[in-house]
Amino acid sequence: ISDPSLFEQVASAIRKWASLAFDGLNRVQAEIVDRVLRCRHFGKFDFVDLDQVLNMVNKADDADNAFFLDRAMILVKSHHVREYRSILGHLEVLLYFLKFLTREDLTLCYQRFQELNTQVVHSKFVTGAKATYRPGSELVKLAGLDLLDSQAVDQVLSQMKQSRSPQLMAGMQEIILKWVEIMRTKFDVLVLPHHTQVVCMIICLQYIMARLKGVETDVGALICQVSTGEGKSAVLAMLAVFCAKIERKKVHVVIDDEELLLRDFDTFKSLFDSFGLKANVCVTPERLQTDGPTHPHMAVRVDPEADIVYCDAAKLQSHYARIAKNGNANFEAEYSQRVLLLDEVDSLVIDNSPNVPFVYKNDELSRFATQVAARFTAMGSVDGMARTPSEVRVVQVMQRAWALGMKMVPGQDFLQGAMYNLHVKIENGKADPLAWSLPLECRNFADNRASTIEFREKLFIMSRANVYRKYGALVGLSGSVGNAAEQEYLTRVYRAQVVKVPVFLSTCTGAAYFEAEQREVHVCDNEPKQLAKVS
Repeated sequence: ISDPSLFEQVASAIRKWASLAFDGLNRVQAEIVDRVLRCRHFGKFDFVDLDQVLNMVNKADDADNAFFLDRAMILVKSHHVREYRSILGHLEVLLYFLKFLTREDLTLCYQRFQELNTQVVHSKFVTGAKATYRPGSELVKLAGLDLLDSQAVDQVLSQMKQSRSPQLMAGMQEIILKWVEIMRTKFDVLVLPHHTQVVCMIICLQYIMARLKGVETDVGALICQVSTGEGKSAVLAMLAVFCAKIERKKVHVVIDDEELLLRDFDTFKSLFDSFGLKANVCVTPERLQTDGPTHPHMAVRVDPEADIVYCDAAKLQSHYARIAKNGNANFEAEYSQRVLLLDEVDSLVIDNSPNVPFVYKNDELSRFATQVAARFTAMGSVDGMARTPSEVRVVQVMQRAWALGMKMVPGQDFLQGAMYNLHVKIENGKADPLAWSLPLECRNFADNRASTIEFREKLFIMSRANVYRKYGALVGLSGSVGNAAEQEYLTRVYRAQVVKVPVFLSTCTGAAYFEAEQREVHVCDNEPKQLAKVS
């Protein structure tokens, strides 16, 4: 708002709303409101986010809440407004779990693992982890320590630095210690991985190393079923560091949501940097254009020389396609010593199309297709235009595409003029600015939205499963692994085995824990019926 008087009116209204909504503001809430009012670049931060972050720090400004509010104030002052929701939410979760750290029981942890993984093929992973990380050899001894006290945290760090472990645990301890130090600097809070996370990492690493050495041949992929909020992102990041730093392997971490992808990469970038690892995150060209100048680690393509690459499945497939297009590709050499880590394997492996056609723009045929479209517009007929076999094929394809394009329904098949005045294709109920289709090219031309036709030809069809199976080791962490049919698909196509990881609270003594249980499934064919069913 450039008008000073208007700005003061808006600022006064927001301050009044916040004070009434929260029955007065504490010092952190007041700081947040002031910084939001002074902010000029919000990104995706909106009024709903403001309400949520104010709720996160909505605590009485007294001695009982001083530990939290002091750290929240530091984060608010040291981060951009658009980061408030993520960073304050992170602090809230860390402090919640901190209350239970001294109640963790490694023996109980293994008991829960065994209860969830009764099959021989699964229990062997748990048994292997137990031989490496035995009860009595925990990372640190927390009994009797006040983890909110700075001196107690110093004692914990000293224990970790002095402890000696077998090779696998020694490598993990080095990574965990560095992460604890980074998080203490950032939040001034002790952040230790739970026993469930440590055991999960050991299971994954023992599997990965066995696969890379050619010892593990029965299991083609290992999936650890980890509940939401149980620290999957941290496990993935530390697995990536171990594989890249200790095992000297290239690692691809796949997260099929750009916002989550960037969040996780930004969270753990300091960990990657601390070990001197080259780490990149793949983004869309639009994101690179806006954020790239201030984020040199961003790229639009997978860097084959990077130690760790965070990307979505599409970027991974494009990387594979570029190798294939070069000819004489040695996929065995390229992939056999690489590790693939998947976040939410249900969406990556099951929901998306298993076969992906790769196409490329043919400039010469695009020019001819544009001439065909112009003739359609002017005369409605393209008879006699084609003089070569290639042009005959283009005319035939364009005739079908033109007919389909004219039948496309606005709001159902495309959004009118949604990007740079061009129609945008709707796929799976969402507008996709990057989606290409020849019928839509024709519709844009016919509606005077475009003056040229981009004609693409199919280069090859790539199997997603084939790409994943090329990797030396494939590990996935997921909140769910689908129904029985989907699990059968994972077993048949990937030879995958699922290890279930218990939730943290179930491994803590004296902690109340209740596991949600699915009672019934109801399918309603419209929203009113759905609302009536749950009301």
